[in-house]
Amino acid sequence: MIILQGYDRLEKIHSGSETLILRGLREFDNLPVVIKTPAAEHPEIELLARLRRDYEMRAELNLRGIIKAFTFETYGESAALVMEDMHGESLSALLRRHLPGIPGFLKFSVQLCDIIAEMHDRGIMHCALHPANIIINERDELLKLTDFAAALPLASYRQDWRPLPRLEAPIGSMAPEQTGRTNLRLDYRADLFALGACLYAILTGTLPYENENLAEGIQQLLSAPPPDPRDYNIQIPATIVEIVLSLLSQAPEERYRSARAVRQDIEKCQQQLREQEVIGVFPLGRSAENRTEQLFLSRRLFNKQEAGELLQNELRAVLTDGNTRVFHVSGISGAGKHRLVDEMLLPAALHNAICVRVRSNPMDQAIPLRALNRMLRDLIEFLLTGDEEERSVIRELLNQHTGNGLQLLIDSLPVLEELVGPQPPVTEVPGHQNRNRLCHVIAEFCGAIAGKFRPLVLILENAECADRASMEILREMLPDLRGRCLLILTENVPEAQPPADCVEKLLERARSAGLVVTAPRIEPISYAETNAFIQESFQCDAGAAEGLGKLLFEKTRGEFFFTVEAIRELRRKNIIRIDRQQGWHWNYNSVKVHGLSDDSVGLFKNILLELNQEAQDALKTAACLGLEFDVRILAAALRLEPTELIPALQTALRLDLIYDLDVSARYYRLNDAAIMQRLLDNDVSGRMAFAHESIRLAAYNLIEAGEQSVVHLEIGRALLSASAEADREDLIYETVFHYMLGRDLVTIPGEKTELARLSLQAARRAWSETDTHQAGAIVERALPLLTDDGWDREMSLTRGLNEMAVLCALQNETDIGPEQKEKFDLLLRRSSNHAEKARLYETLIYHYIDAGHFKQALDIGREALRALGQRTPARFTIQSAIFREIVKSRLSGRTPDAQPHVNDMAEMSDPEKLSILRIIHALLPAALFADIELLMVLGMTGANMSVRNGLSRYSALCFGVYAFVHHRMRDYAAGAGVGELMQAAAQRFDDWNARALTRYFYAAYILPVQKPLSASAELLHSARELSMQAGNLRFAVYSVCLSISYAFFSGMELNKIVSLFKNDRDFVRNHGDSDALRLWNFASRTLMNLRDRSETEGHGDPICAENTLQQIEREGHVLVAVVYLSYRLLLALVYREFEAAYAVLRRWQER
Repeated sequence: MIILQGYDRLEKIHSGSETLILRGLREFDNLPVVIKTPAAEHPEIELLARLRRDYEMRAELNLRGIIKAFTFETYGESAALVMEDMHGESLSALLRRHLPGIPGFLKFSVQLCDIIAEMHDRGIMHCALHPANIIINERDELLKLTDFAAALPLASYRQDWRPLPRLEAPIGSMAPEQTGRTNLRLDYRADLFALGACLYAILTGTLPYENENLAEGIQQLLSAPPPDPRDYNIQIPATIVEIVLSLLSQAPEERYRSARAVRQDIEKCQQQLREQEVIGVFPLGRSAENRTEQLFLSRRLFNKQEAGELLQNELRAVLTDGNTRVFHVSGISGAGKHRLVDEMLLPAALHNAICVRVRSNPMDQAIPLRALNRMLRDLIEFLLTGDEEERSVIRELLNQHTGNGLQLLIDSLPVLEELVGPQPPVTEVPGHQNRNRLCHVIAEFCGAIAGKFRPLVLILENAECADRASMEILREMLPDLRGRCLLILTENVPEAQPPADCVEKLLERARSAGLVVTAPRIEPISYAETNAFIQESFQCDAGAAEGLGKLLFEKTRGEFFFTVEAIRELRRKNIIRIDRQQGWHWNYNSVKVHGLSDDSVGLFKNILLELNQEAQDALKTAACLGLEFDVRILAAALRLEPTELIPALQTALRLDLIYDLDVSARYYRLNDAAIMQRLLDNDVSGRMAFAHESIRLAAYNLIEAGEQSVVHLEIGRALLSASAEADREDLIYETVFHYMLGRDLVTIPGEKTELARLSLQAARRAWSETDTHQAGAIVERALPLLTDDGWDREMSLTRGLNEMAVLCALQNETDIGPEQKEKFDLLLRRSSNHAEKARLYETLIYHYIDAGHFKQALDIGREALRALGQRTPARFTIQSAIFREIVKSRLSGRTPDAQPHVNDMAEMSDPEKLSILRIIHALLPAALFADIELLMVLGMTGANMSVRNGLSRYSALCFGVYAFVHHRMRDYAAGAGVGELMQAAAQRFDDWNARALTRYFYAAYILPVQKPLSASAELLHSARELSMQAGNLRFAVYSVCLSISYAFFSGMELNKIVSLFKNDRDFVRNHGDSDALRLWNFASRTLMNLRDRSETEGHGDPICAENTLQQIEREGHVLVAVVYLSYRLLLALVYREFEAAYAVLRRWQER
């Protein structure tokens, strides 16, 4: 506890988890005071900010009915709030001693209503009204409010989904709209709900939703009305019960409209009790005070009711059957899709689901993984708010389901390490495997949460604007996403147009994977619906609504968002007025004369023009940053301190043009610059967003034509100069994006070179984050920045950009165009060493392997080996057999006990040898499928190099192939020994891809010679998991296919094989290439034949035609041909067709 100077006779009157309450005397005038101070010696900045906020809000109000705050004093890292002492106690404490009875209830109720009414008149709502925040001096019958840390200016606020521990109001008196789990906005009516809760407590001694468990309390609050107060005391008058329960209505529109209206009904009760000694029944809420100047528009869905029912049904189905589903809602911009999704929040909350909601805008497309990272970040932050026991369960779940892959997510989302702890590093994998393993890890991450912890609702709004990488990963992970997960996509689609390509592909993928996809379209509201909306919002008759409805419909053409904002603008201009006696009214001619813009963008542009110049400048620059923006980045772009910028944004915040992404940030708007800066430094109160894309576009359109590029260039320069070196990497995409939009204005050669260098940095990061398309786009824009003599003056930069361009083209295109071939050849000529050449060739080899073009991969590999000075025979000849014996002799003595010898072997250090071995390793998978003889030659060559020059991460698979050669030569003992050597070498190097390949190769081709096939079938399942962790989908699928094949040939019972089929069928269908699907089809047809016991082995089986085998052989897929012949042989023997079996056996031996 801090030492408070200037105060005497201090005594502790309350000790909480965060704060202490002291009572004492101020020394200079002996004034009794109460002091609130942090309990910790080094308090969190958020706690200090709340104390400061409390002080500033009390000072602004300065009402008789609130506890006055005298001073806010700082003491080093801590602070103290000094307040008046009214010699009272909290209502909570009083109620623990006794209940005041009906007369006391009425007295306190009147005072409470008066204070709340005055507070609302002054434009402030308390937002945390609770018996603990009401101080009563029972002797003087005086009541005052305290704790204004959560108080807000009177307005309507968004309440986005957020973790429960971050809710500002106490659960016992919190209104449903304050939980963020409903579709309701927060306004002053939350204070009326809290008033009802306090009155309930005065009557019964308990709060209506009191529960020590926060989550359970929220569930009760949202799912059921409070118990009748007469359950506690049957003597409570019915009218008082009705008043209290009306205030506690879950729907804000069903509550009283003002505290004064409540006061009038309470006074009527007082009068009846005084005059008649009994409180009778009378109509409530009939006074003029129950009309309010606040405009509350109807929340009915109108044109979205059918879509809303579909969405609710999808949520129920996910919770019932436990399977992932996709809900895609489309419509014109402003049709009401956001409103529709809002309606799902309450049902999701009632089922204890976690909701993660992200909005995209066109500028997000330049930031790789922007949408997906936001989703995962919000999910992780939610998971972090649980207690230690809950976090421990989650940690175990994630580690169990994701293997070693969590570091992939930590690299992009460091906050995850707080949840799961340090993780082993990830190793580089080739080709598309990086994207595949990221998909796998994310699917397992989300599946673990949705399947084993809590249902998961992922919402991506404006999906057509999401970045390509996020949409592709969502698309590819959907088939593997297991558990109670509902993916909701909203999309702006103009009339008579199909969905965006990225969305359409995702939906097609979901359907092909067997997921249920529901895709309603929301149409604009009709003229009749516009009139009905006006009638319900203003509580007027059809005749009064028709004139306004006609004008609005003519302008908005049924665009719901535009209709709502037009009404709000007319109210703001006081063209729509409230009369306390007669209600809402408007003059048709005034509405017509005022006029409305032709669209919502024009409407908001006019509103923005009314703001002061500082606010306009801030919003114009913010519009360049995107739908969401960081206050610190915006301040840097404007060359301001963040604390200087926030006041300029206050008007926009009040008008709901922008809002805080972190709802808590609204409680940290302070006049204390030092605390504000510390909050921003701690990443509190820094993220904001435009309320709608139309508002952002309106702000962007305020920038004069031709000046946008100037603004973007200034943003880019500001980000570069303002960013510390540590932050520069985090802002690299934004910096390059804005710089590039203004690149035509850059005239200084040195600056262009710096921009090219930044672009290469951004492209490499995009590549590492699997967005090869964005990496390629960045590089293509950067290449023209190079000077003609770039290869001489900036060789490293020039080579880096050209190499990245080639790598991206190889990843993104199925065919290599002339331009990229020319760059590839240029890079080869400009390569200064073997390592650079090997990296280029390896990428090209994997390009062909990923496409299933194994022969082309082998051709490129041979060319690469020649370029690296390695001559390798194409076939296994007598010389190869001799070579095998030479290698065997070199390995003599190493294989019986492989592990110690492997540990003793040196690592390969010769860069030229390492480059050759790298190419050999890349070629082995292609040779396995297309050229067994070349496979054996390459494997022996690699094994020999490893023995002579040292081990590398490429050695293990070469040893495996060499063991395979021994088996082909019937030298089983030598093969077994080298097989052990392969496994030991794989363990020495922490290389995911090498381990996956060696596990597959060992299980598929070495172990079957040593042990029963059932052992191989079992080990192939672990090979599948390793392959998935390495992103090697091809070998993951082949592991499944071969495990089924070995199960057949090992004599496993057919019923067990059927069970294996059912478990793995979807996985193979979703991820298998054409060859894998053939293998699966062979096994499936064989199983059908065996179960049906047909008279012929080809029953209903089109694959058994001779041309099937000929086609496979023409394509050069040796492995597929061998497995196919094995099934043919099995069926022929089962059906006792021995001549056919003998013919198949001859063909099998040929292969």
